[in-house]
Amino acid sequence: MTELNFITLRKDARDISGHTFGRLTAIGPVARSPIRWLCICVCGSETFVRTERLNNTKVRSCGCLTTDRVTKHKLHGHPLYSTWKAIRQRTSNPNSPAYPNYGGRGIHLDPAWDDFAQFVKDMDDKPTPEHQIERRDNDKGYSADNCYWATRLQQMRNTRRNRILTLNGVSKCVPEWAEHLGIGVGAIHSRIKYGWSDEKTLTTPVRPHAPYKRR
Repeated sequence: MTELNFITLRKDARDISGHTFGRLTAIGPVARSPIRWLCICVCGSETFVRTERLNNTKVRSCGCLTTDRVTKHKLHGHPLYSTWKAIRQRTSNPNSPAYPNYGGRGIHLDPAWDDFAQFVKDMDDKPTPEHQIERRDNDKGYSADNCYWATRLQQMRNTRRNRILTLNGVSKCVPEWAEHLGIGVGAIHSRIKYGWSDEKTLTTPVRPHAPYKRR
């Protein structure tokens, strides 16, 4: 077992040491805010899980339960497996570099999609190799109701950091205006950065580059 210094719980915190959750047994608390527990899985592996994810059964094994299900359904070689695995990492693994933007801000995987076979059934195959999974509402998690296959342009349009500009009562995001007006996305963002109004940003013609003169 990994040698760790267990922390002392606050008086109002519930001690779940020795309690079993699915295939996991909580050994002791190793971090606070939020509290995380060192857990031992029935397969012998160790993992660290937050209290609420044990209590609401979002995590029931070190990952071997999923592996068993995938093997059972003979889907471990399925082309969507890497996509599904990446989603699980960024929504449930605090050690994942992407976790702060997903699991860290409350974006989780629907418990129904803990079963890879269900994920495949709900999402079907990618329309093309260029399509990626996208969420309709970026403040909600990964579920059958909130996910669809999108192209890179569609993903750019849906990003929560995207800027909406309005001209003559019509509102579009920056990539949509760039496509509609034939202006580069970079040019539009530069104009916004310099404090231009929406109208000036979208109606000012792009100056042609001066031809290069050989010396």
